[in-house]
Amino acid sequence: MARARSKEAALRRSSRNTSMAGCHQPRANSAGPASSRTGLARTSAPCVGLRRVVQIKVRAGRERLLYADEVYRRGNNANRSGNEAVRGRVEEMPVIALLAALGVGYLLGMLIHGRD
Repeated sequence: MARARSKEAALRRSSRNTSMAGCHQPRANSAGPASSRTGLARTSAPCVGLRRVVQIKVRAGRERLLYADEVYRRGNNANRSGNEAVRGRVEEMPVIALLAALGVGYLLGMLIHGRD
């Protein structure tokens, strides 16, 4: 248990400390302290904005994943209950189910091949 917590903490620390190339670093060959400060502001502002956009996209992706999982579960449950209902009807009245399947097949054949 403690090992899992330490792995999670290490993962959080490593994801916090990652930075993109060129972010938060002053420009090389600056002409003085003022230009290095403005260079730092110019390079860090887009990175902060980009990081925020990525965080928003990741959060939206996680929400969509949760929603998709819920929709999948509902569809799976509906499919299962529908199969059980049809199976129950077929077991109760197999002759009627067979005649219905033959009728549907005949009508489908008529639609596909047409009447000559």
